Amino acid sequence: GYFDSSGKTKNNKARLFSPPLGNKNRICLQFYYCITNPKPYEQNSTTLNIKRISLSGDVTVIWSTNIPTVGKEWNLAVMNVGAGYFRVAIEGKSQSLIL
Repeated sequence: GYFDSSGKTKNNKARLFSPPLGNKNRICLQFYYCITNPKPYEQNSTTLNIKRISLSGDVTVIWSTNIPTVGKEWNLAVMNVGAGYFRVAIEGKSQSLIL
């Protein structure tokens, strides 16, 4: 998906949820991401979070970054999400400030 954080509204969020996952073995999550700062006059603090949500609703951030990539370079992220029954949420959060 695509999340545009270059708008003038603060605290925008976009979330993508997995269906419920369940496995006795560990699950690996692998994806590419790109965080850019298209407007040099903006202080862009976009954060990309990966969250594990238990079936009871407990949320754990298992990975997070807010470091812009160089140019429009895509980075590979690989992480162990763990075993058990849960959902995964990919969350983009923008706190852009127009200077």
